Amino acid sequence: MAAEKGGIKAVFDLICKTTGITDGKLPIAAIINWLKQAGIVSKETGITESDVNKTHAKTAEDKKKMTVEELQMSIVNLAKEKKMDPKELMDKLASSGPPQMGKVQEVADKFGAKFTK
Repeated sequence: MAAEKGGIKAVFDLICKTTGITDGKLPIAAIINWLKQAGIVSKETGITESDVNKTHAKTAEDKKKMTVEELQMSIVNLAKEKKMDPKELMDKLASSGPPQMGKVQEVADKFGAKFTK
């Protein structure tokens, strides 16, 4: 689907557009949901949310959000750490499409709840 129409950047831009993000940076929670949906964060791959957070901390300037370029660097770094093919992970991510809106809303609600207590 998305892989044929522009790859990761096209899906990343679509997620930004559908969630109202205008700065070109996705929150790490949205990235993790996308990685889960793509099957990258899973028991089968051995990649955990903790792995993603560690790689994100090393790669991204903003510790709460990530640009598409930083995401791509993170995927390459994750693949190297886990002795996997970066292209395979990129292809999975590009063809998975954006996370379901229910998932995005769920994350937004959880994030917002932290500030309303």
